[in-house]
Parts: sequence; C-alpha cells; structure tokens
Amino acid sequence: LVTMHKMPKIWELYLKHLVEQKLLTRTRQTCDRALCSLPITQHERVWTIYLDFVRQPGIPVDTALRVYRRYLQLEPGHAEEYIQYLQGAGHWNECAVKLAELVNDDSFQSLVGKTKHQLWLELCDIITKHPSDIVDLQVDPILRG
Repeated sequence: LVTMHKMPKIWELYLKHLVEQKLLTRTRQTCDRALCSLPITQHERVWTIYLDFVRQPGIPVDTALRVYRRYLQLEPGHAEEYIQYLQGAGHWNECAVKLAELVNDDSFQSLVGKTKHQLWLELCDIITKHPSDIVDLQVDPILRG
C-alpha cells in the first residue's frame, strides 16, 4: 500500500482481508484511507465493501449510520438503501425524516422504481405504526396531505 496506493485491487484485497478478520476500527480506518487515496472514479469499489461491512451483525448502528450518511453525500440516489437499513435498525424518526425529504424532492428518482405516492404511503405507515418515535416531523400535515 505504500508504493501502490493508487491501485484499487490492492485496496480491495486488503479490505476484504480485514472484513474477514472482523477488525472494526482497522477496517473503518483503512476504508477511509482507501477513499482518500483513490480517485473518485474508483470509489465505488471501496464503497461496496464498506457498506457490506457495516451491514454485518455486530457492527454498531451508530458507525453504520455515519458511513451511510457519508455515502449519501456521494450517491444521494441510494437513499432508499439507507431507509431500508434504518427500518431494520429501528431508527424510525430518522427513517421518517429521510422519507419526507425524498417525497418533497422533485428531482429524486427511485432506483427501485417506487413512485412518490408509494414513498408517501411508506412514510404514512411508519408514522402510524411508530408515532412515539417520530419527533422531528409534524405528523398532522403529512397524514392529511
């Protein structure tokens, strides 16, 4: 990695090795180093490994949320993947806020093929099933809309 830090295959192999060893901090730091070293056009190779790593059981949810938020800065179109993770982790408030952002974003195109109406129905389901968890949204205007 010292002399060939711009070669994505070396980073991929090393990251996969660290993931297999379940070294949380070392893997996270190495993913960050790889993202800093490689050109932006090669980041997708690192992000695939990084996101697979944070989805594994035993990885702290806070760590995974930080990684996903960082990934969404690069790829905002993958927000549905983040929402799915939030639902699985039980972070209903943040899930509802992100869904509301997507419903209100006219330029958003679903990668899964969902319409704005389907996203809004999903948001309504979350709000009605987990009302005590939703604190950052005004629920009444959403449900009446």
